[in-house]
Amino acid sequence: MSALSLAVIGDPIAHSRSPLMHAAAFRTLGISTADYRAIRVAAEDLAGFVTRDAAAAGLSGFNVTVPHKTRIVALLDEVDPEAVQVGAVNTVYRTARGWGGCNTDVEGFSLAFDALIGGLPEAGEAPHVVVLGGGGAARAVVAALCQRPATTSITWVTRDPARLRAGGWPHPEAAHKVRVIGWGAWDARCGGSVVVQATPVGLAGTQATFPIPISSVALGQAQAVFDLVVPAGPDSLFRAAQEANVAACDGHEMLVGQGFCALERWLGGELLAATKPDVLAAMRGALREETARAEPQKGG
Repeated sequence: MSALSLAVIGDPIAHSRSPLMHAAAFRTLGISTADYRAIRVAAEDLAGFVTRDAAAAGLSGFNVTVPHKTRIVALLDEVDPEAVQVGAVNTVYRTARGWGGCNTDVEGFSLAFDALIGGLPEAGEAPHVVVLGGGGAARAVVAALCQRPATTSITWVTRDPARLRAGGWPHPEAAHKVRVIGWGAWDARCGGSVVVQATPVGLAGTQATFPIPISSVALGQAQAVFDLVVPAGPDSLFRAAQEANVAACDGHEMLVGQGFCALERWLGGELLAATKPDVLAAMRGALREETARAEPQKGG
């Protein structure tokens, strides 16, 4: 296989564990000619990166994270239909026309969400879900939830409901399942069997905060909390849920799922089909090792 140069772009990006995860996948696949790195791209530099810098760096493709997932859609030469509907791209690849984009967050979230709710008393249900945030990750989450027949209603909490509605629904079913509200309108009466945190709050390297004190609101009636942040810092909703003895999941499993789907796009599904269990295990293992390294056991 010829050299494969990949990356993840965002701002901030130093926290990203994607390079470790993909390096483990390449080792498992026996690919010694591939590299995957983190590249900081500020918002004002995104257009130049897509039109000039990515090719100059010799990239074969790249992942996209905060805050670029929605803005990059208009900068690509091709975007697959699901990503157009979602309004966000997290995986970019070469095509005959230039750069193409797709969204693997939808499938990555679905796999992780099913694993989380499978352990709840009413396993597999999650009829009402609250989603926090209005960016590309939140749009992918809502699209994934709209595909679940068992999820019949979604409360979508965002800073600017009017702007979100003007941007279009991320899935055709959203018009029937989703209620969009501002942060000030969210309280415990909104319920929510699961709360999905899809903002940058709690992410290392950011100073982001929730517009309102939400821990008591979010945890008051929730059976579970899914915080997409990786790694989850001490002020994250994931940590608050753990302290309150509420079932909680951070973003590691979603990161693995969307990362594997991105590899399928870059390498081809046939190469990965026979080795999928081993590759997924290697990716998860790399993340577990980094988490253990970053969070040493207390005491002793």
